[in-house]
Amino acid sequence: MTESTQDGLGGAPAASASAEEAPGQDQEPKRSLLARVLRMRETGLIAIIFILFVAMSLASPYFLTWANLRAMVMAFAVEGIVVIGMTILLISG
Repeated sequence: MTESTQDGLGGAPAASASAEEAPGQDQEPKRSLLARVLRMRETGLIAIIFILFVAMSLASPYFLTWANLRAMVMAFAVEGIVVIGMTILLISG
């Protein structure tokens, strides 16, 4: 055996992956972006939040005001800081 047919580890002859696959053979189909997004766990949560957002905006005329949106962002910011701190605490042990 020659060196060009060995994989360098004394095993089977080395072959490139592209040479083994013929263009006509079935390959794993590439998933579309939409299919990959729908398979994510977070997609359901985002859909629920969006549905609640639409329902609340239809239920109350004050929900989509700048003052209310600013108040929600400020409240989420405080919770976000606490969540980041707890995440660092859990990671550090």
